[in-house]
Formats: sequence, C-alpha cells, structure tokens
Amino acid sequence: MCKKAILPTVMESELLGSDIVNLMYVFNRWLNVLKKYGKLDSSNITDDFSTISSVIRNPTYSKAIRQAVSRCRDYAIVESIDKEVLIRSLRYALRLIRASHENPLIRKVRKQYDDLGMTEKYSHLSKKLANEKIRKIGKTILFTDERTDDVYTTRLVRRFVEKRAAQAAYRIARERDLDSNCFRQSVRRAVSFSMYKKNYVDYDVSLRVHATHWKVRHTNDGKPRLVAKRAYNTFEEAMAACELHMLNNPDDIRAITPYICDYCGKWHIGHERVAESIRTKEEAPAYDAC
Repeated sequence: MCKKAILPTVMESELLGSDIVNLMYVFNRWLNVLKKYGKLDSSNITDDFSTISSVIRNPTYSKAIRQAVSRCRDYAIVESIDKEVLIRSLRYALRLIRASHENPLIRKVRKQYDDLGMTEKYSHLSKKLANEKIRKIGKTILFTDERTDDVYTTRLVRRFVEKRAAQAAYRIARERDLDSNCFRQSVRRAVSFSMYKKNYVDYDVSLRVHATHWKVRHTNDGKPRLVAKRAYNTFEEAMAACELHMLNNPDDIRAITPYICDYCGKWHIGHERVAESIRTKEEAPAYDAC
C-alpha cells in the first residue's frame, strides 16, 4: 500500500469488501509500485484487471468514474507503459471515487481545518512577527514585501523570521526531539508558515481606512482577515497593473487607479471613490479595496 493512500476519510460500512473499494486498493498499490520500480507487478495483474472490469461493467457507478477507470486500464495494458501518464490517470480516478463515496460534510470540515494545526500552534509567533520592527530598515516585518523590496531587506527579514520560528519550535518541542529530524522539519514548517502569514493581520476596522494598505480576505471558517495588497515600486508599474486589471475584468465599470500608501510608502491600486483623478500623495483620493 502507498503510504499516502487516496481513500475516503469516512465511508459506509456496506462498501467494505465491494468492487469499488477493492479497486481503490489496487490503484493505490499500483501507484506505490510505479513510484518505486517504474513498472507494474505482474504477480497479481490478472486479479487486478478482473476487479477493474467488474467496476467498468457495473452501471451503478457514474459514467465519469467508469471512463476514468477504463482510461487507467488502457494505459496499463499497452506494451510500453508511460509511467507519468498512468500515475496522473490513477490519481484522477481515485479522487473521483473518493469524492463520490465520501460524506460531503466530512470534506467540508476537512477543508476548513486543514491548516488549523499550524494556525493554532504558531498564533503567538504570528502576532509577535506582526509587531516586530527591524531597526536597520526602519519598518516592521508586517509592511515588508519580498516582491518589491531590495535583496538586502528581503534577506534580513527572512533571517528575523527564521530566528523567531526556530525559537518558537524549540519552546514547543520536547527535550528528546531536539536532535531529531522531526524538530528540524518543525523549524522548516514554522519558517514557511511564518513567511506566508507575515502579511496577514486580524481584522481591525481602524486599519480599513481610505487609500489603505490592506484588503479583506475571509478564512475557511468565514472570519475576515486583512492581507497586504500587492505593492509596486513605481507609478508606471502600478499603471500597468491597472491596465491589466481592466483588461482581465471588462465587467468592472468602476475606475481603478494607483495611489501611494501611507503605511509602506509604495504604490497600490484601488477603486476610485471620487470623481477627480489625482496621482500624488498629498492629493491622494479615497479608494476602496481592490
């Protein structure tokens, strides 16, 4: 069996031992063998194809599932097997079967809480990084942007994040785990999570002012969060982004123009709320979040 088998989280007891469940075990075994050896195991191939045929001939399964299973069979019986194509077909078929036999409420809960562990585990770290100010660059980590900052600033920010993440992982880890691969992986995950979350803050009405640095995004559980808007170093780059936005969103009839941000000193784009179009910081009009 593949270590990360694609199986339903919860299935009905009547399905246990059925052809569709046996097929999922067959396809997961094929995935494992293909990844390790690059070819299928011929010892059980007759029984495997018998299980596949019984699923294809069964009209109770959806047409999409039977077509996906049939495609996997066709790719597997050719003389020279295309390993990558067969793996993609197997994964696609397994996901179709899992989606059709898994409780939709389970899928909804799993989607909502797939990141809850990291969020809860390092919530204190995220709050600390949001208020961490780097004296050498004169700004907090919250207002840095690796897409527009220079190389020195980006590396400095990453060093700070790595240091804080390692400290947080060290406090959480048990003493016997400090020299293990588990601890090193925890540090890497903490760094990755912190780099991704460093521009997110809890929703605060006072931060949502006109010509703001933030836009509103909702988490899987429906709570509003503020995430930093895309920053641009020059007015020309921001104008090009405006033109691209209007090209990709022809139904958006509101004017969208650049403005200088009071928080980070860079350019953002936003929907204009006033009639006049002014480009300077001193005369910046009010904007809504893009």
